[in-house]
Amino acid sequence: ELDEQTEVQLSRLIAQAAQQLLQVNQQQAQQQQAQQVAQNPVLQMQQAELQLRAQELQRKEADSQRDFQIAQQKLQLEQERLAIEAQKEAARLTQQDRQVNQKLKTDMLKHMTKQVRR
Repeated sequence: ELDEQTEVQLSRLIAQAAQQLLQVNQQQAQQQQAQQVAQNPVLQMQQAELQLRAQELQRKEADSQRDFQIAQQKLQLEQERLAIEAQKEAARLTQQDRQVNQKLKTDMLKHMTKQVRR
């Protein structure tokens, strides 16, 4: 027979060992369950489907970003085209104004020359 203190220590050690064994068994059961779930064809199909969906979303996001950049570039080009058109129109109007002024001066000189001759 064991004395009481040794018996208590032995009981504690046995309880600790039982707890450790229980944890090991639980871990093994979880691993086995995870393997069974991972080998489940339905689950594998669902995971593959989720992967495809994620890839599709990534592709759509990339397409959206590309389309946005293209739209920005088109907008910038249109703004530049409008600015050039405005410059051309301003130059045309300036030239037209010069021509009108020159014609007015010429007409005035002709008119004044006629007035002087009379």
